[in-house]
Amino acid sequence: MILVAGEALVDLVVTDGVIVPSPGGGPYNTARALGRLGASVGFLGRLSQDHFGSMLGNVLAESDVSLDYTSRGQEPSALAIAHPSADGDAEYSFYLAGTTFGYASFPALGADVRALCVGSLALALEPSASALEALVERERHKRVVVIDPNVRAAALSEHNGYRARFERCCRAAHIVKLSASDASQLFPGTGSEDVVTRLLDLGAELVVMTLGADGAIASTQTAWGGVRSLRIDIADTIGAGDAFGAGLLVALEQRGVLVRGRLAGLAESDLEYVLRFASAVAALTVARSGAETPTLGEVAELLDGRRA
Repeated sequence: MILVAGEALVDLVVTDGVIVPSPGGGPYNTARALGRLGASVGFLGRLSQDHFGSMLGNVLAESDVSLDYTSRGQEPSALAIAHPSADGDAEYSFYLAGTTFGYASFPALGADVRALCVGSLALALEPSASALEALVERERHKRVVVIDPNVRAAALSEHNGYRARFERCCRAAHIVKLSASDASQLFPGTGSEDVVTRLLDLGAELVVMTLGADGAIASTQTAWGGVRSLRIDIADTIGAGDAFGAGLLVALEQRGVLVRGRLAGLAESDLEYVLRFASAVAALTVARSGAETPTLGEVAELLDGRRA
């Protein structure tokens, strides 16, 4: 099982004055996308017992995401107000105080968990930030650890402290996946390739960076790969990075390398394959409104069509 730890919240998407609730949260979206792609996946987080919490839980179950590590609480669901712009990007305002966002500990993980993916707001804000860092340190020698910062500047009050925590987690991680936007906020003024090198030097076996319209790059200490973006009509970019991250993990599983020690041996052809696959998952997601991710069959159809 791939276990995704972090927040689940409800995106209230504002379009032309109409507010539409949609399941959201970076880790939640990643878990849901993994389930729709056919991966064995679970969600490690907290859901409310309110109406929105029931919606979040039902959508996970419908996407074949295990809820064995998911707890329930009386607190209301966390909310995010999403304001899509004309180019498809979105700006967010978060309402987290007193909600199910505020958890401070995690249970022991079973032997069935082969990979642990953490990040997003839960890695940025207390009390979950310290709890997630402790979880990463605890599990680093037992299974693959994946870090995806998914930086939301609006939620960060202690930038230097967050960056220091992120770097400590990267020292314990096997995979670091981030966007060019994440990199610019974490390491302002540093070029993409220099950021990748820095993260590899911290100890990651594999670093992957998405570059928006310019594609994506991936690197180990011995191999480098890059792909261009797939050209597709964009509805909005909500959940695009989360979908890419899910596609990355599924593609690594397909290559049989989602195992500690094997990632460092990836060849250039392997890196290009996983980037193409992950890019296809993201492209199909942005072609739809909201974080509506594709199935494995839809990804295969798109990739086969591109090769034809």
